[in-house]
Amino acid sequence: MAQRAMLRAAQQTLRAHTRSARPALVLRPFSSSTQLDFSSTRSRHTGDAGEPLPWFVDPSTAPTSSPIPSTSSTLATAPVPTPPPSHLPAPLHPLHAYLSTSPFLDKHSIKYIHAREADPAGSWCDWVVVASLREGRERGLRGAMDGVKRFLAKNPVELDSPSSSPEDPLESDPDSPPSPPSPFAPPSASPIIHGLPTAPSRHARRRATSSTRAARKIDTTDPGTGWAMLDSGTLVVHVMTSKAREEWGRGIEDVWEGVGALEARERGEDGWVSSARREEERVREEELRVNMEEARKEMLLEEEAQAELEKPLQR
Repeated sequence: MAQRAMLRAAQQTLRAHTRSARPALVLRPFSSSTQLDFSSTRSRHTGDAGEPLPWFVDPSTAPTSSPIPSTSSTLATAPVPTPPPSHLPAPLHPLHAYLSTSPFLDKHSIKYIHAREADPAGSWCDWVVVASLREGRERGLRGAMDGVKRFLAKNPVELDSPSSSPEDPLESDPDSPPSPPSPFAPPSASPIIHGLPTAPSRHARRRATSSTRAARKIDTTDPGTGWAMLDSGTLVVHVMTSKAREEWGRGIEDVWEGVGALEARERGEDGWVSSARREEERVREEELRVNMEEARKEMLLEEEAQAELEKPLQR
């Protein structure tokens, strides 16, 4: 019993000694000098824009901030429509702006044929438009035609009178063809598309996406997918693949050119040329003039450079 009492007393003495040996924990608030030092340190480690630098960046070698460049210069610009042909009346200019900026169509392939000019009494439309799909867009015939249909449904072409046609330099010539008559038909609120194959069913589309063998059956060389026509009353729009354009597209232009020449001969007029063909000749002459002017400028620059080389020899 005495030993147990002595052991308990020793344990109590050891605990009291341990408590007295612990350092007192004192909580001190940050002094004003400490706060100033912290703020100055933070200011040294911030960039020019006021943003704190990462811990691994040396402030002395940190790059200086530069103004953020405007994203407007890097954004893709919207496509710009090509100028309308000179023989195209003003009511057709919105359609030309749409066709020349269409992602499906080749803007350099668009041709406008004035059908009523060629055959005032027998044509069943006023204008014929022929366009080709872009290279690589051979399977976009349906998308191209649907886009043209939606545009004409919202923006019908109104040809009120012959005065809507632009001034033609040949109108003052007594031998020039007579002015075209009034529009043959009013614009249709629901243009009709002909020539497109039947859209595949949901089951066929599912099979085409799940089977590469079925997908290969969709062939862009199928003549049923190479040419489509849209009838909007006032005008007719033909859209073709490049291959179909080579086979039939030029034939459409030649047919109307021949019809106009035949009608002119029956009226006792010779040398009839359509406004579309005259526009082609005008564009060709303008391109030739520009090329000749560029060649002349290059020759002058070469002569000036040659003269500069010969100056030291003359001295």
